[in-house]
Amino acid sequence: MPVELRRVDPARNMRRFYRLDVQPDLFGRVLLMKQWGRVGTGGRMMMESYESTDLAADALERQADRKRRRGIGMFCVFDFRVGATLSVIERFQIVGNP
Repeated sequence: MPVELRRVDPARNMRRFYRLDVQPDLFGRVLLMKQWGRVGTGGRMMMESYESTDLAADALERQADRKRRRGIGMFCVFDFRVGATLSVIERFQIVGNP
């Protein structure tokens, strides 16, 4: 399930985004996809490989926590799996921009 975090501060001309997503790769492993940059651009992307979906999901949550502590607030959460619920939103504290 992708997570997008944003920090917007017009006074400092700051418009940042940070996306995290867990996806399978072609070799049976799971990738944590990280994309970040200025809102409106493609930004940069990095991938981390994990043995299981659980390990990748834990890494996603740890990374989202780190970014929220730095002031990047949750923008939206999508879960496109059939029958999935959005209870994951409860795990993320929505923070305001400073």
